[in-house]
Amino acid sequence: MNPVAVLFAVIIVIAGLAAGIYFGLGLLASGNTSNAAQDIMTIVGNAQEVYGVQGDYAGISTNASNIIPKGIQTSTPLGGTFALSSSGAGLPASQFNVEMTGLTLSPTACQKLVTQISDIGTSVNGNSVGNSNSAPTGAQAVSACSGGASSVYFTFGNNS
Repeated sequence: MNPVAVLFAVIIVIAGLAAGIYFGLGLLASGNTSNAAQDIMTIVGNAQEVYGVQGDYAGISTNASNIIPKGIQTSTPLGGTFALSSSGAGLPASQFNVEMTGLTLSPTACQKLVTQISDIGTSVNGNSVGNSNSAPTGAQAVSACSGGASSVYFTFGNNS
């Protein structure tokens, strides 16, 4: 067999494997982002139940029972952890934050996450993103997530 042909075949196989790994990791991140968005909405639903009972979100916190389900209390699908804050953190009693901290999100994963959640406000690495009462647009997410994200906060309220 011709050594050049063998070398060419090996290069093609290696390139195919590398492409598969690259695109496979992208799909994995996409799935994790969707799972994180789903977890956030589960937390929001649990917090809305508190609002239905007491008429505000005062006292909602990470340690409040059953608001963050036990299966996701220690880690988000994207790494890091979930936390909650409400009026004790300076928010009005009609609002609360779902916080994801300790993240190492790529710009792409950050963009996918912040554009999936419609809320009162979104913050990436401490900087407000987008318009109130809607998910950030693609262009806003690209700008906010250009360096990736170590923290993402979503602010919700009784009208979100």
